[in-house]
Amino acid sequence: MAKILMIGNFKGGVAKSTTAFNLAAALWMCGKRVLIVDADPQYELTTRIGFNERDAETLYEWMLSEGTKNELPAPIYNRYAGDEKFCFIPSSPKVSNIEQALVSQSNRFKSPYLILRNLLHKYCEDFDYIFLDCPPSPGFMNNLCLIASDEIIVPVECAGESIDGLIKLDMTIQDVKEQVNPDLTIKGYLLTKYDDRTKITRKIREEISEEGLLLNTKIRSSIKFKEAGMFYKNIFEYDPNGNGAEDYMSLAEELFDVKRPDNWKTVSAECWEKTIGSQTEDEE
Repeated sequence: MAKILMIGNFKGGVAKSTTAFNLAAALWMCGKRVLIVDADPQYELTTRIGFNERDAETLYEWMLSEGTKNELPAPIYNRYAGDEKFCFIPSSPKVSNIEQALVSQSNRFKSPYLILRNLLHKYCEDFDYIFLDCPPSPGFMNNLCLIASDEIIVPVECAGESIDGLIKLDMTIQDVKEQVNPDLTIKGYLLTKYDDRTKITRKIREEISEEGLLLNTKIRSSIKFKEAGMFYKNIFEYDPNGNGAEDYMSLAEELFDVKRPDNWKTVSAECWEKTIGSQTEDEE
């Protein structure tokens, strides 16, 4: 039975998509079955993965078809050719209109707020972990993700305004716990773009420590994450010997009690190269 985890913070640029992609990759290397759901209408994760199939079904079409005669299966795509243990569901700009679309058809549901949870639970036997990459602001889609999730990982950028979104997030979490999902918990606060040499990093670390639940693992600042995104790669595919890969593997070990395999620095890059090779052959 899959554990559903939301990667969320009501502020952009804190490495939500980066964390969802790379943490899922680390768990896959440790033998876990993982699914990433891009629930953000800005579809940054979908872009970062390199998914650009036109007219492909996305999270929007899947949610909208629930309960109709033409109900769709989950639009699940494999990261690597022939590997069904590292998968994702893409997003699109249309997700920004999902509230209006669902509410207009609310007679089909007990509540449109439960639709994402109900859909994901149909696939919980197929995966060990499901990660939800959420929008960077309060709203309908974030509420759906909170209702669907078991736990939340909160990335916090080591920058001056990074804590601003936490107050609203905490208030929303409490509302969801009281009204719909009493078992929802924060798994931990993850410091990202971490540089212990700066005063702002040390200040934010101290402030978050006072709240409790600060994770031991920190994601160190590195240009390699941006470079990896430019080539549609996760950090293990792009820079397996760097700090970023070490940090996200350490995060997986801390959070989920897994052990890195001996070939963890090579397996992702090898699978990616095989996938690219198979795509080239198909095009020819």
